[in-house]
Amino acid sequence: MPTPSTATLWTSLGTLESYMDFTSLFSVGHNYISSTVISGFISGKLGASEAIYGADLMYLVMSLAAAAFVVVKSIDTGVSFSRGLYATYAGGSAFSNLLYLLEALLILSW
Repeated sequence: MPTPSTATLWTSLGTLESYMDFTSLFSVGHNYISSTVISGFISGKLGASEAIYGADLMYLVMSLAAAAFVVVKSIDTGVSFSRGLYATYAGGSAFSNLLYLLEALLILSW
């Protein structure tokens, strides 16, 4: 009896986008948020403090996204056998031969 391959099993299921259209949900959410914020500013319910809260929230999100990018790229480079520090500098000195240990400690610390 032939065994089914996992590639055909998962590809036959399709993607989530083939079952549901997300563009309408995003546009409805964007329109709702935009209308709420604009009507809040026009009616005077939102002031300078809310704008500062929004800027603080954007700053927090962007700094967390930048930190996540650094973590992902450093782990990707550390795990890579062709682009990592050890692959580049091994054999140059006694310290460079121990770079695998430094890479492993940095990846574990993330």
